[in-house]
Amino acid sequence: MSFLLLIPNLTSAHTALSSSNPKEGETISGPLNEITLNFETEIEPISTMSVLKGEEEISFQQVEVTERQMIGTLSASLDNGSYVINWKIVGKDGHTITGEVPFNVQKVVEEEVQEQPTENQETLEKQEESIKEEVDQSENELQETKNKQSNGLSTTLIIAVLGLILIIGFTLVFRKKK
Repeated sequence: MSFLLLIPNLTSAHTALSSSNPKEGETISGPLNEITLNFETEIEPISTMSVLKGEEEISFQQVEVTERQMIGTLSASLDNGSYVINWKIVGKDGHTITGEVPFNVQKVVEEEVQEQPTENQETLEKQEESIKEEVDQSENELQETKNKQSNGLSTTLIIAVLGLILIIGFTLVFRKKK
């Protein structure tokens, strides 16, 4: 008799996960902002899901439960790592069923490369800085040379003007004597 009591429970508990995004064992390489779980039959609105990275629970901005689907909108895109979606649904038949969907996130490392300069980038930056210092030093030396030339030209001009005045003065003095 107890065997017959178990049969209705087994046949009623037929609500199961039919598909998910991400899929079980899938590795996501792009941004993931939404998780979708699809079930074989209708589920009750009190059904829930959570996402864990190790012991840390990742919060949803919103979880929407429709007839056969649960959609969770994440607050932020997930970082690289291993995750598990834990779900708990109540089917229309009143039975509670739980399950999990493990998946991974492995985004392209471009962002990390830009944040952490490579040895070549560091070398190039040092060379660029050195070149800037040399250019600044050359500009300073050029300005000093121009200043010296300008001072030298002024002195030459003054000597030439004084020499011309002396020549004109001597010429006038000798003309008056004749």
